[in-house]
Amino acid sequence: MISLIKSLQSENLSLFYKNIDSIFTNILKTLGVKCGILVLREDTESFIEYASFGYESDFYYSFLSRGNGYFENISLSEEPVEFLPIKFSLYDPNSIVALGVRILYREEMLGFIFVEFSKEVTSLQKEFLQLIGDKIANLHALKTNLLVSLPSSKTIKTQEPTISFELFDFLLSESIGFTNSLKANRFLNIQGSAGSGKKSLVKYIYKKLDFQGKLIYLNSLPEQIVKLEKSIQDWTALAENGIIVIESISNLTLAQQRVFFEFIKQPILEPRMIFLDDFTRSKENYIPFQTLLSQHTTELPNLLSLDKTKLKVVIDILWKHLRQINHRPDVTLSEDAYEFLFNYPYKENLRDMRNLLEQAILGSKENIIKKEFYLKLNNSKIKSLDFQNEEDLDLRKSVQALERQKILLANKIFSGNQIRMAKALGISRGSLQYKMKQLEL
Repeated sequence: MISLIKSLQSENLSLFYKNIDSIFTNILKTLGVKCGILVLREDTESFIEYASFGYESDFYYSFLSRGNGYFENISLSEEPVEFLPIKFSLYDPNSIVALGVRILYREEMLGFIFVEFSKEVTSLQKEFLQLIGDKIANLHALKTNLLVSLPSSKTIKTQEPTISFELFDFLLSESIGFTNSLKANRFLNIQGSAGSGKKSLVKYIYKKLDFQGKLIYLNSLPEQIVKLEKSIQDWTALAENGIIVIESISNLTLAQQRVFFEFIKQPILEPRMIFLDDFTRSKENYIPFQTLLSQHTTELPNLLSLDKTKLKVVIDILWKHLRQINHRPDVTLSEDAYEFLFNYPYKENLRDMRNLLEQAILGSKENIIKKEFYLKLNNSKIKSLDFQNEEDLDLRKSVQALERQKILLANKIFSGNQIRMAKALGISRGSLQYKMKQLEL
């Protein structure tokens, strides 16, 4: 599944449309569907079939024609829309259900995926279909020139500072001129251990320095140098006056390091390039490249290196943000809860701290969080919380994180009443109990 998702990255735009039939076929085979179609918008009015799988002859879903209401149902629904053979004419006589999943980009309908299943559809299959739809939406928006940059910091400055602004302003208050380094040069190297917030810092820089181009993350690079050089040209054109982010630079080969060295030493500033370094030692180093990076490196601190005064500031910033987004402005931390948080072994840094704080906000019925709340949790529950990261491509991990978050929220809203929780979550009570056991809730 992960390799399929990677094939839908923006850097593979031309490859996707060149091999759209085979890529779509592989996606549907992985899902175990009987047959399916991919319909995308060609212009402002017309939609055409871009790819199909499993049809031995021409077949047309007449009920999906615009104006019948079912196309509109798909376009308006956040969840996959079910079509049962008892009411609708499906292609395969053995299909027990069909699903229509919209492809939406910034409230604009770009198309839909329609697939038939001969077996009961699982929630994981639905989540995967929606994820594929979102990925294709980004690609088609890029192809049809709908993709736009994130809001500039000019609009953000008139609003309350985001969590990234407030937190990184504090964490980097002792880091001399890191923003100036990126202003004056074409690149920056960000070092930090797992969960320290390297990707969040990239977004902070993007907004703070008011970049007008696009923000592109790359975690898979061509090994062949000619292809890498061509890809860099494509990424440069795509990013414009934005930022290209290269993850896990320890994985770069000697030849790849040489290519990036030649790129970043050029005097032209746009686009900028940010490298993410997790302190993993490279197998081989191209010395000129590593030397240049070392001169423009910003290091995010490990939480265990902070004294209690600074650690409390970090806790308070995250706590304030999490209370707001979870609509619990009245909940507070007791002194003994602070002591617990001061002494916790943050192996995943900010990720661990966020998990601990959000666990308390969603899981406690009290307005004052005490140390006793955390002591009732065993370590495995605390470690496994791991809330969703939008850049994480691990589908199973992301689905479990989302399920955990929704179940904890339902538990808070309905005071642990599993019948009402199950009804609100749209699953049976038995499924809820199974998921809670599986997720250690």
